[in-house]
Amino acid sequence: MKRNVSLLAFARLLRNLVLIAIISACSDGGNDGSSSTGDTNTADIKGDANTDISPPDVAELSDLSVDVFIDTTSDISDAVDADTAPDMEVTDLVTPHEDTTVLDVQADDTTDTENESDTQVASATRVFRVKSLQIVEPTLCYDIDQNETCDDLTAIVNALIQGQLDAIDEPLDLLGIFPEYTFPSQNKPMVFGEGVCQRDRDAGQIVGCNIVNNSGGAVFDNVFNKDSGICSLDPEINAPCFATTTAPSLSLNIVGILFEFNNAKAAGGFDSGTAPELISPGLLLAFLSVAQTKTIGLELGEPEPTPLFDLLKNSQTTVLDDGTVGWTFHLSFTAEHVPESL
Repeated sequence: MKRNVSLLAFARLLRNLVLIAIISACSDGGNDGSSSTGDTNTADIKGDANTDISPPDVAELSDLSVDVFIDTTSDISDAVDADTAPDMEVTDLVTPHEDTTVLDVQADDTTDTENESDTQVASATRVFRVKSLQIVEPTLCYDIDQNETCDDLTAIVNALIQGQLDAIDEPLDLLGIFPEYTFPSQNKPMVFGEGVCQRDRDAGQIVGCNIVNNSGGAVFDNVFNKDSGICSLDPEINAPCFATTTAPSLSLNIVGILFEFNNAKAAGGFDSGTAPELISPGLLLAFLSVAQTKTIGLELGEPEPTPLFDLLKNSQTTVLDDGTVGWTFHLSFTAEHVPESL
């Protein structure tokens, strides 16, 4: 241990000497009138800010079914099995202010809500229904042929989700509701979760939507509606936009599976700040623990249901401040304004 500390101290001393030499060389060289800018984005950003979040084309899904079992006998505490924890790659789940690759919900000087201006939109309820929803990360990977290769099932699952949203009979109605929508504003609430929409099937229109009581939706107490700046860097979401702080829980029933997420955050771009009709792109981040993934099983043609854990174990994990290990799901979405049902 002493040797390791000495080597670390020597490495730091050597780095400092190199920095001093570089600074001295720059000072001797003077100002030649030119300047250069380095890449200020030091985070390892996965994905493309211009990622197409439209549903992927997946062939012949009619024969694919997903059955779910919930193992109520399993210990669903957030503790991690001792035999699996050492093999996991652990990263920190950081707050939006610490990691600019996630959500920037820092109110800035351009979001002034203390003195209401003539351009500020009066408070009113605004409801949005999710049109598309995709899992971007983590990858759902499974060795179907047992040949030690990864078969990516993410696109198939995303197509099943889109099928739920587009279904004529019993569609999945995911809603984002701003009960006190004001623009620009801060510290306003938002609710995201499952709801019910009434439809005029002859006209092919939605008559009204609202959140179902006790649906397990996320309640974001502090939402920032921004008229300048950015709300997210990956994907890039510029004003007019919104960003939330963290909600403790979010339950979503997706493709027949109940996901009981924790630490949910959201952001989205508006097509207009005054009376937005569309949210695009949208980003939802939510955490699912290792223990939870072991209690959810999928029918993948095996003799026994396959735990969701087995589809995620090759993906990078995150660890919460309390030591809980799991995965942060990155979900992209688009949503359209719909009438509110009273």
